[in-house]
Amino acid sequence: MKKLFLSLIIVLSAFCFAKADDVKILTDATRVELINKATRTYVIDFTATWCGPCRMFAPIYHELATEMKNKVDFYTVDVDRNKSLCTTYRVQAVPTIVIYNPVNKKSKTITGVVDKATLLGEINAVMK
Repeated sequence: MKKLFLSLIIVLSAFCFAKADDVKILTDATRVELINKATRTYVIDFTATWCGPCRMFAPIYHELATEMKNKVDFYTVDVDRNKSLCTTYRVQAVPTIVIYNPVNKKSKTITGVVDKATLLGEINAVMK
């Protein structure tokens, strides 16, 4: 049973890392570039390495990032290393997902794990 569980973790981890190109890492140092130059909807996943729900949500987030890479920018933020970003976006729990459209100024903040369909629906609502 332990071997099966470990194998599953390895496979899921490999899946997440294989899709890492579609999700950019956002830091306190690079946030100005995002905020000042954003021309289309972006999604930020505030996460932590120690957070079980964050690890559960990661494959969903990366899969959607791959599917929507031509329409939406996807970012991830390590909350333990980027306190200023957490303050700016008022993050108080992980995972927290922030969706923002700089064109129409719509935004949405989601706290906790959501399924792919729910996240897609929220992104599409902010894009309208």
